Amino acid sequence: MPEWEPDAAVVIQPDDFVIIMCGSRTWIGTIAVYAEFDRLITRYGDRLLIRHGDEPNGADSLIHEACEDLLVRHIEYCAAPPRHREHARFQVVRASSWDRDGYAAGPIRNRAMRDAGANGLVAFRSASISKGTDGMIALAREAGIPVIIRGTDPAAQG
Repeated sequence: MPEWEPDAAVVIQPDDFVIIMCGSRTWIGTIAVYAEFDRLITRYGDRLLIRHGDEPNGADSLIHEACEDLLVRHIEYCAAPPRHREHARFQVVRASSWDRDGYAAGPIRNRAMRDAGANGLVAFRSASISKGTDGMIALAREAGIPVIIRGTDPAAQG
């Protein structure tokens, strides 16, 4: 049996509106994630392209699920072997490796998402410690990418 191959790579057009989405591993706010997608789809329609991470739980998992449910094009930046198969609206970028890079894998992956370019970042931040999300927010701000934080931590709203 031939090895499975994607239908097509995600094609980025010049007028696409690229949003990085990230969030805490403890994030459980499905409604907030879908509400943000509703807002973005209403505003940008088919021009919307999401970049996100590959954590198996929390915000990354919910973001991936919403992209699939709502048929939004998305690119998942991985620090582990991909869990999902690519298709015409979904592509995987293996940006780092937990085995090779250790604790640096997450920041390397986040930097790759940022360096690929984006029009904005939406972070779903839980009130608990969230070093990866805070790091992604800092990387985006450092690059001049506008940041929106959705979360339960009032201190994170600034």
